[in-house]
Amino acid sequence: GIPAVGISPCGFWDEEASPKSIEILKHLLASGFVPVVHGDAIIQGDRTVILSGDRIVNYLSVEALRPRFVLFLSDVDGIFDRPPASDGAQLIREIEVEA
Repeated sequence: GIPAVGISPCGFWDEEASPKSIEILKHLLASGFVPVVHGDAIIQGDRTVILSGDRIVNYLSVEALRPRFVLFLSDVDGIFDRPPASDGAQLIREIEVEA
């Protein structure tokens, strides 16, 4: 199996990841673990807001860890051109990316 470890952003993420959280992620990676990050409610000042997993991955990819690849998991069978429950939603069968 994969040595995955779930990491909640609540408690160490505000507008961006804290230096401590980046060190924790780097330590997990160096120790052979696969961090699994996800969106969650976080505290900003005196309120809570939703931090999306997309935003977390963008920050980690551009600013902090620069992974070679990222895997997104979902409860939807594929990638659609609109929300899959919407009338007329079409499965996108192939995606090409030029590096």
